[in-house]
Amino acid sequence: MFNTVTVSTFAKLVDLTQGRISQLVAEGLSVDDHGKIDPEAGQAWITDNLDPARRQRRKKAAVRAAESRTPAGAGKAASGHFCSPADSQKDRASPGGPDQVTEGKLGAIARLRAPKLSREAQLLDIELRRANGTLIEKAMVERVVFTRARMERDQWLGWAQRTASEIAAATGTDPASIYAVLDRAVRAHIKDLSKTPLKLL
Repeated sequence: MFNTVTVSTFAKLVDLTQGRISQLVAEGLSVDDHGKIDPEAGQAWITDNLDPARRQRRKKAAVRAAESRTPAGAGKAASGHFCSPADSQKDRASPGGPDQVTEGKLGAIARLRAPKLSREAQLLDIELRRANGTLIEKAMVERVVFTRARMERDQWLGWAQRTASEIAAATGTDPASIYAVLDRAVRAHIKDLSKTPLKLL
């Protein structure tokens, strides 16, 4: 499970104000005993509850459920005449009716918000992976690789110098000549290694 974050941190992650997040908490956004929010669960709740099309569908479902519990002819319309649930259903389904216009507007709003919600989800995923140590910066990786490569280069060059003296002592040959041969070989080897592409396992 991901680590929980404070209300202010979560507000930055989802690009909302801290005051708005407090309002959402009052509306049902879950917090733990310390008043902190699980970022993944919080983002899912916001997507589910703030998306206009989903909110409209939930409202319609509630209206239909209420109508199914109301006997036909029991309700009186605001204009003074009675209407049955079937009549209400017919009005809602009529071309150009209020619900159709509302649904069209909400659909347009949802399409406009979809890219923004997608970007927010991607940014939140990046922040969560960074917080959990599963994502590191490219510049940091490059610094580590460069430092390690430079250290290994220096160690190889030092090895050539030390080994030349040992070989010369063991064979009775000139240390400078031995070192020149080893140094050329080591530098050529290092150059070949530098051309090898770095592949992460």
